[in-house]
Amino acid sequence: MKARELSLTLRVVCIRPPLAEPQRSELGLQDASGGLLPGASLPDGSLVFECEARVPRISPEPVLAGPHIHGRAGSPFLYVSLRDLNEPWSWRRRMKVPLTGIDGEMLLSAAERGDLLEAAVMGTARGELPSGTVPLLGSGWVRRAPAEPPHVPE
Repeated sequence: MKARELSLTLRVVCIRPPLAEPQRSELGLQDASGGLLPGASLPDGSLVFECEARVPRISPEPVLAGPHIHGRAGSPFLYVSLRDLNEPWSWRRRMKVPLTGIDGEMLLSAAERGDLLEAAVMGTARGELPSGTVPLLGSGWVRRAPAEPPHVPE
């Protein structure tokens, strides 16, 4: 008998995101085809990005899949990307948000309770969106109830 595939929401809080210039650039969570999912603004100016993830396998090591999940099974990540509108495949910056630290127990618990997994990252370094892998702030990936507002670490 095949195990049931789990699904859950991943939420990334981008603190102090770079400003996209209207009519010139856009910032969003990048999918595999290069599309960008815009974020929702918080009162403090942070942006929140949410996407769905499938979990086709929990053990021996969890596998996360979905249109916004990039990388290999052992080192998946999300891209928060900034690009010019006139050159859709010309990325100005791409911030890699690692999905490391999400283990099978966390996935099962979140899926059973209907929770989402959330992490926060700093959106600017020296005034620009950093490129490459960025560190997760606070405790890294944490479980949250969907009704809880996004948490912005101090």
